[in-house]
Amino acid sequence: MTAVTSATTGPWHTRVSKMNQLRQARGCNRALYAILRRILRHPVARERAGIYAGDLWQLDLENAALAQAGPPTRIPRSYQVRKADENDYSALATYYGNEQTVRERLERGDLCFLTLCQDRIGAAVWMVLGPGEFREDWIEMRSFVRFSAGTAWSYDGKGTRWGAWGVLMKQLPDLLRALGTERIATLIDCNNWQSHDAHRSLGYEKTGLICSADLFGLRLNACRQRTCRQRTGRWKFLPTQIGAVEARTA
Repeated sequence: MTAVTSATTGPWHTRVSKMNQLRQARGCNRALYAILRRILRHPVARERAGIYAGDLWQLDLENAALAQAGPPTRIPRSYQVRKADENDYSALATYYGNEQTVRERLERGDLCFLTLCQDRIGAAVWMVLGPGEFREDWIEMRSFVRFSAGTAWSYDGKGTRWGAWGVLMKQLPDLLRALGTERIATLIDCNNWQSHDAHRSLGYEKTGLICSADLFGLRLNACRQRTCRQRTGRWKFLPTQIGAVEARTA
């Protein structure tokens, strides 16, 4: 009998171990989603099939959990958190690496909040204030969301300086309250666990799981209501209402 050497089993054993750790930490369904997304990155598979799943998170700005949350664990030595103005256009274009995208967002009235560290952008996040709708995040899913007055849709957050993202997220609710906002909503890919944990620590709650599957041009969009503790109801096809957000197919 041929002995099985570590050179033969090493890579596969490592992959199986990582898959098992992912299953234990995040559950079977989300582990399967992560594996499928890796498989569908292959150019041949990408042309024929696609699957996308995101959790819809919402935060009531009066949430007691947010008020009780402690200070960020990392704080820049010198920083300022504020809403971006027209003088920040060039810096934002450089930060996001796409001047046209930044211009289009500002022209349609989207807001950007940022953390300045020694007069340089260390973190930024974009907002659309309701009533309004948002399509940019869901080009791959061919869906969009609508939200009423009092709701702010958060998207394309980015942090590059030590501690800058944490202080931005901590001060963002106060900045939005001053603009008459009552809640924040955002969609986070099911694979982005770092962002999930960060939002949960600030008092955000999962209110929906939205999925889109595409096989040879046939697309299925569905969602399920949920909270951090339990799921409620059955899967529904879009359009549907999820808390303060209405999800619709394009």
